[in-house]
Amino acid sequence: MPLSTNPVNPDVPEVALDTELSCTEVWKSMIQLRETGKVKSIGVSNFPVRVLKTIIAETGVVPAVNQVEAHPLLLQDDLVEYCKEQNIHISAYAPLGNNLQGELRIIDHEVVKKLASELGKTPAQVLIAYGVKRGYSVLPKSVTESRIRSNFEDFELPDDAYNQLVELGRKHPLRYNIPVNFSPRWSVNIWDSEVEKTATHRAF
Repeated sequence: MPLSTNPVNPDVPEVALDTELSCTEVWKSMIQLRETGKVKSIGVSNFPVRVLKTIIAETGVVPAVNQVEAHPLLLQDDLVEYCKEQNIHISAYAPLGNNLQGELRIIDHEVVKKLASELGKTPAQVLIAYGVKRGYSVLPKSVTESRIRSNFEDFELPDDAYNQLVELGRKHPLRYNIPVNFSPRWSVNIWDSEVEKTATHRAF
């Protein structure tokens, strides 16, 4: 859902949303920008299947990429499969997890640390390799030079290790980044999760 030109609502501690402008209208503007030749490819972020279907049906233009939170605890099989069918590349943010909600980061999970030890890799390298094996481009963040260099040391994750991570996600699904939990709050339901039912708007 688009942001208002005045993104912070002064009356309540939440982001002001532009409820009159649909995602499709924004997408049409991006299509026009591509047609000028100023950009080669256009994509979206945090689009669930229902919104992807809507913008494609209403414009006939398929996004080149959908950037979403993705890691072993957030498999999103339906979204991954749909993007694959439509040739939409998935770019994974927060591939190592985060602690925005006070939850254990996936990088600190015992299963991940155990696999890293067995493979002689860092937990971050294991999670990056997982994302690559899923077909994602992976976007880990770090401000530490040694970690940045380490993250470039890619390897192919063995099938057994990959399957253990998938099983972990089946048993303990978790989304770290939910806009209704942000501060300031985004009162929008994007993923139809239980906590998002309190939102006053739904992405369309």
